[in-house]
Amino acid sequence: MKTLEAAVSGIVKSDDEKAADEEEEKAHKATDVEHLKAAPGIPDFWAKAIKNHAMLQSTITEKDGPILDKVTKLHCA
Repeated sequence: MKTLEAAVSGIVKSDDEKAADEEEEKAHKATDVEHLKAAPGIPDFWAKAIKNHAMLQSTITEKDGPILDKVTKLHCA
C-alpha cells in the first residue's frame, strides 16, 4: 500500500515545475477581445458550423465563404 506522502508526490508540482509554470505565465500575453464585446453571440459560429458539417462540406465551395461569414440566423424547415 502506498504511503500518503508517495501518493501526494505524484500530484504536487516540484519546484522546477512551479518555476517553469511561473515563467510561462509571465511570457503569456492575454488575447485582445475588445472588438468582440459588442458582437452578440459567438462570432463566426454559423460559418464554422456549416463549413465543418460532414454532409455540407461536399456542397460548400470557396465562393460561399464570404456569404457564410454574414450568416447570423439559420432556420431549417
